[in-house]
Amino acid sequence: MLLQAALKQAQRAMESEQADAALRIQAIYRGRKERQGAAGKKIAENKEMSDAARKIQATRRGQQQRREDREQAAAATKMQANQRGRQSRRGAAERQEQEAAALKIQARLRGNNARDPEKQSLQNRQFKQSDEDQAIGKSAGPFLFAIRLISVKLRLFCSSGLCSSPEFAKFFADSPSCCG
Repeated sequence: MLLQAALKQAQRAMESEQADAALRIQAIYRGRKERQGAAGKKIAENKEMSDAARKIQATRRGQQQRREDREQAAAATKMQANQRGRQSRRGAAERQEQEAAALKIQARLRGNNARDPEKQSLQNRQFKQSDEDQAIGKSAGPFLFAIRLISVKLRLFCSSGLCSSPEFAKFFADSPSCCG
């Protein structure tokens, strides 16, 4: 009996060791499983966090890009306005120069006319305008004045008899006589 009792005790000890070993294996397995689950949760949480961070960054970059676009558009508008102003001032200066030149020409013509009454009467006849010409003159302005001035100068030139000279004959070879 003693042997049987020792055998039973040895068998219980072995079963106890096996049970302890089984418990340790189960605990290790559960711990590993839990750590893997926690790591998976952590990865999922990290993925959610990184997705949220990406969304925030994308929103911020979009806002910054729109702000830069607005600033660039405002700068372009400012530059365009400056250029238009510069062109306008340059155009005004050119118009003033043209007006000054026209005034000089008119003054010389008036001076010449004052010295030669015959030419003055010829020009007075040529500058008489109908109502229609006056309406056109208001809209055509300097262009119409220049055409009339050239016409008057040409008639004065022709009336002086210079156009029939041989030097000028080549200019009038294809056209009827300007003095006629």
